[in-house]
Parts: sequence; structure tokens; C-alpha cells
Amino acid sequence: MASSIAIHRTTVAADERMFDDDGNCLDDAGAERTERQEQEAWEAFIDAPCETAADVQLKIAYALAPAVGFRECNLSLIGIKDGEDWDLQTGPERTARFFRSLQLKDFTP
Repeated sequence: MASSIAIHRTTVAADERMFDDDGNCLDDAGAERTERQEQEAWEAFIDAPCETAADVQLKIAYALAPAVGFRECNLSLIGIKDGEDWDLQTGPERTARFFRSLQLKDFTP
């Protein structure tokens, strides 16, 4: 889980470097590339399965951490993705994938 989080943080930082302090894009093609990489890393984080209770704690902590560039936490961004415009079809499915990933394989209800 730590690796998935680190990869996402790295891609977020790379994407942030595509913009100046006023939010102006410095490189359109580069920003498209880094945004795509960030979204791929985000999807990988959402789907990364938790294998231990420590993984669950790490994943929840990262989901509750502030999102770069937003006032909301990362959790608020799980149901949306750039370009989806708050899509109520894809959003809930992504949220369900996130919660399923928190279930440990050896858990029996």
C-alpha cells in the first residue's frame, strides 16, 4: 500500500510542476501527460487490495489526507475523476471499488 501511495504522490507532484503559482499551465502537452499519469496512479490506489490491517490503516489515512490543490480530502475525490463532471454512474462504482479493496481476504463476516 505504501508503494501505491508513494506513486500517486509522485505523480501529483509532477502534475503540479506543470503549473505556476497562479495556476497557469506551463506546458500543455506535459500537463496532459502528467494528468493522465496521476489519474492512472489514482485508479491503481483505489484498486490496490489491502492484505493486512496496516494496509487498511494506511489506505484510510491517505484517503482522509488533504488533496493537493483542493480543500477537500482525497476521499472526496474518489467518486469523481477529471472529465467525469461528477458522473453519478462511474462515481459510485469507483467508491464501491475503494471500499471493496479495504476488505481483507481472510475476513469472514
